[in-house]
Amino acid sequence: MISISSILGRCRCLKSDSIKKHIQLRILVLLSASIVSGFVTAQDSTESSEVLSQRLINNRNIQKSVKSTGVVRVFVLAGQSNMQGHGKIYDGATGAMGAVVTSFTPTCDGTETCDFTFNMADSYGDGWNGWTYDIVQAGMVVATETLPDGSVGTATITLQSGIPCDVLVNQSGSYGGEVSWTLTDLGANVVASMNGQQESYPSPNTLLDVMENDTEGQWAMLQTGGEWTVLDDAYLHFENYDGTIIQDNVTIGQGVTPSYIGPELMFAHQMDQYFEDPVLIIKAAWGGVSLAEDFRPPSAGGTTGPYYNQMLDIVESVTENLATEFPEIGATDFEISGFAWFQGWNDAASEAFLNEYESNLYHLVNDVRTAFSNPALPVVIASAGQGGYEPSGDWWMQSIQNIVAVAQENVGCNDSLYGGTVGFVDSKAFYMIAAESPDDAGYHYNNNALTLLNVGRSMGEQMVLAINNMAYCEGFVSVPEESRESHITSLYPNPAMNTLNVEMFVSDGEATTIRMYDAKGRIVFERHLLNSKTVIDVSTFGKGLYVLECVGEKQIVRHRVVLD
Repeated sequence: MISISSILGRCRCLKSDSIKKHIQLRILVLLSASIVSGFVTAQDSTESSEVLSQRLINNRNIQKSVKSTGVVRVFVLAGQSNMQGHGKIYDGATGAMGAVVTSFTPTCDGTETCDFTFNMADSYGDGWNGWTYDIVQAGMVVATETLPDGSVGTATITLQSGIPCDVLVNQSGSYGGEVSWTLTDLGANVVASMNGQQESYPSPNTLLDVMENDTEGQWAMLQTGGEWTVLDDAYLHFENYDGTIIQDNVTIGQGVTPSYIGPELMFAHQMDQYFEDPVLIIKAAWGGVSLAEDFRPPSAGGTTGPYYNQMLDIVESVTENLATEFPEIGATDFEISGFAWFQGWNDAASEAFLNEYESNLYHLVNDVRTAFSNPALPVVIASAGQGGYEPSGDWWMQSIQNIVAVAQENVGCNDSLYGGTVGFVDSKAFYMIAAESPDDAGYHYNNNALTLLNVGRSMGEQMVLAINNMAYCEGFVSVPEESRESHITSLYPNPAMNTLNVEMFVSDGEATTIRMYDAKGRIVFERHLLNSKTVIDVSTFGKGLYVLECVGEKQIVRHRVVLD
């Protein structure tokens, strides 16, 4: 058994006294990656899921939800620090590489060269977390130094007298505020020093950088008239770890601090686009919390997690006092419309936590549904995707990849149990390495704003699917495979550009229709099949995610298609 206290003692999540509970995307994600994220459809807000499904089968388009007078759509976003929001808006540390920290001219007493001592210190005591420096003289790198671990260290550097030197950042790291050093001569005189490494440099995939490089307008909705968009009908309540409360319309700067964004930003845009009703997001997230203890659901046995109870208390307090908490909404009637979960890092703290994660997550889904009096409450689970798909040499991160993320997918993709009401987002698809991110902080997805935009948007897409009982991981299937008659046997290429080939098994004499829906639920193609192969011209269709539907006499089968 791994000792929790010994591991957490080394864990960067317990960084400072004020955040003892805190755990601390330059490419566009290919459209094909969004297959795991689902597609945006819609429904009439007054209809049951059964009526909705029948409407789809009956060849009626699913339209944007019709506004219901006075009803606020409430979504609870829960989890830990990445749900709080750690996507940097303005700057980061990776842009520091090559920056000159300081310059000086060494002086030797009567000799051409002499030795200097590079005195390194880390105020937290765990080394410099990647920060590395070059000492350059006459255009040549004389020494490259870092503090790999511990609180202090020294190195001897030989320099030429009278020739100017520069100290440059060789490699950026994290927690620059802890880093300090002095360079002293043989007489212990300080000739150069640094107390705290600046971390505010233009860096890849801050939100500013994402917007500046958004040549295709993928994130154009985030700005209006040159200013950051403020959603008129989407609101946020977020009680942060430091006691501050955000209670306002959704916009940027509502992450863990005003310099960050979280998944709530794009999730809110997705919900605002879908619903005509006002949308209220209650973000109940705290850094450094585990599902095994802090968020432990009551039906899992043992002591119910304090943050589970706090989440329910916050939701009750806000929703029961809408008139005073959000008077600008102008409504007091509400509906808890969905729950989203984005967490996982701290459950690698022990073998026991890891082993029970899947069971605890099933309990969480069931208990939240019970608490909100809706046994079919739409739920979205975003996986802990730190490190992406690449194997990690860090055992903690490898445990997240091999155990926690797998458990989250097992629950989120249990289509037979949840019947399309629980969606899953594979956040590994959106992870980007430190060199393509603002910082080197893997547990926080390297503070990559593009990552958090993609995660939030995918959560929103999956929530719309779950609302419509269509959040299936393996495609939309209305009957067990062994019971199917007409069905699609081959679909290629996928992603497609000009043509899409559909091969099917069609029972003799069975009337079969094939349809294709766009992201708004509109039918863009329909044909009554006369043979087992159909070629669809998709060259005039817009890029994005579509649903191909095969309707037989006894069942309906659907598959996702990406047009690139």
